Amino acid sequence: MQPGTAGDCKSLAVPGGPGVVVVVPTPGTPTIDVVTAIAAGLADGCAVIVSMPAESVLTGRQIGDVLAEAGVPEGLVSVLCSTRSVSRYLQTHQDIDHVVVVGADTSRPTSLVA
Repeated sequence: MQPGTAGDCKSLAVPGGPGVVVVVPTPGTPTIDVVTAIAAGLADGCAVIVSMPAESVLTGRQIGDVLAEAGVPEGLVSVLCSTRSVSRYLQTHQDIDHVVVVGADTSRPTSLVA
């Protein structure tokens, strides 16, 4: 760990980042909610996997295109369209550190520690 100081604020950098986040939007989730969850994961220093509902292929493609255009390094965010069973598998996988569920059924993004 490397302590740092910026004015009166102190920061602490942890090598390797805190892990991997899976973002799980429910069908019909506004794109801005998905993007907000991705941004929060990246801001925390995590790699992000977005498990879009199968019926949201175009939205998933648009998010991927925007991330690539913005210069997000390849592999840092993975966007895939998946079935519920694949999404559940990702949520319970031992290498996943956090799960964020966003969508019409939730009032705000909810973080669940896996």
